[in-house]
Amino acid sequence: IENQIRSDIIIPTEELPDRVLTRRKVSDRGTEIIDKATYHKLTNPVIKRGGEIKFADEEWMRYLKMRDATAAIIGDVIILMPDPTITDVLEEVYHFYQNRAGLNMQYSIEQHDIMNEIDAKEYLIRVADKYKIPQTEMEETRALLESYKSKMENLKKAGEWID
Repeated sequence: IENQIRSDIIIPTEELPDRVLTRRKVSDRGTEIIDKATYHKLTNPVIKRGGEIKFADEEWMRYLKMRDATAAIIGDVIILMPDPTITDVLEEVYHFYQNRAGLNMQYSIEQHDIMNEIDAKEYLIRVADKYKIPQTEMEETRALLESYKSKMENLKKAGEWID
């Protein structure tokens, strides 16, 4: 029964689209919105540790759009679009813990950001199956990972990277 679609034809689970398996709602942007249970599972520990989760108002929406981002972390405050994806929440929560641990703080802001982004993207790839991250989000994550690795290599070639 769980493998049935409207036509009542049984389709093997592995052939179903991700959205059928995860039952996530799709936003106006065409992305799958994180389900409430997973959202709370990920964000409640952040809140218990003194972090704050806010949904972007108009001003923050402009800020995110200007940076071509869907989420951000400023200090201990995570800013999310009103319709966050699993990737948005996972990554910003991971950045929260990176910041709390003081990860890569000894480096320049640019190097720190690149190192933390590479680490976060690699984390998302590792947990993709566990959190059922949609394929489109994984493709974007892999592309961003390669982009950050390229930035790192360029800084190394320029002698501006500290190992």
